[in-house]
Amino acid sequence: SETVKSVIFPAKEIRRKQAYKKQVHRAEHTYANGARHRCAVCGRTELDDPNLEFRYCSKCEGNLEYCMDHLYTHKHVTKEDLE
Repeated sequence: SETVKSVIFPAKEIRRKQAYKKQVHRAEHTYANGARHRCAVCGRTELDDPNLEFRYCSKCEGNLEYCMDHLYTHKHVTKEDLE
């Protein structure tokens, strides 16, 4: 049982890291105004404030980015919300 946990955990971790890398790669696109990042809540970009930091929410579906002002306060997006 302990051995099984140690085998399953690395596989989950590998999949999680692969999903994260895909999200980061998708973020390399640019928006019409030339910005690379945009907050899904307020719409601010790094062009509005070069000191803004953007992150993905690990609980949300899709590749939505959030500024640090909204990362912990936004409503989580589910698969149903995206449909």
